[in-house]
Amino acid sequence: MTRIFPAAALLITTLACAAGCESQYVLEGRVVEGAYGDAIVVDADDPRLAGPPIEYAALQLTLDPRSLGRENIGRTVSGQDGTFSLPLDDVFGAGFLEHEVRLISRAEKYQSAEGFFILPSSSKRILVIMAKGKDTRPAEDNPYQRAIEDADRMGR
Repeated sequence: MTRIFPAAALLITTLACAAGCESQYVLEGRVVEGAYGDAIVVDADDPRLAGPPIEYAALQLTLDPRSLGRENIGRTVSGQDGTFSLPLDDVFGAGFLEHEVRLISRAEKYQSAEGFFILPSSSKRILVIMAKGKDTRPAEDNPYQRAIEDADRMGR
């Protein structure tokens, strides 16, 4: 009987911590100008992250992009220095379980960039490279167009 109590206490403590003590996963990266469009996982000290920044790029992240059950799980905008942070509260095991995602980035006067990758650990960063030029991606993938349509629907 004395062996069961410590084991049960340990199990309850572990479950409580897993439910309430779990730290939030944040996908971090930088949007930079380059010769082609791409979104890739890199080390946090990768020198390409220091490239010319693209400010106010709209980023959209989709979970399980190749499945019928795909889900848009986050949107954000890069800052003036090109950096972005996207908290992912609702993705169980983000950063240590393998979740495939698709990241699309758009910015005015740049071609859109797209990348497919497994959500990386918190020690990695996402490098988004965008080339100057006219964007040719269809409107249904355009977060700018959706924002305008949403504002029109709301009467703004």
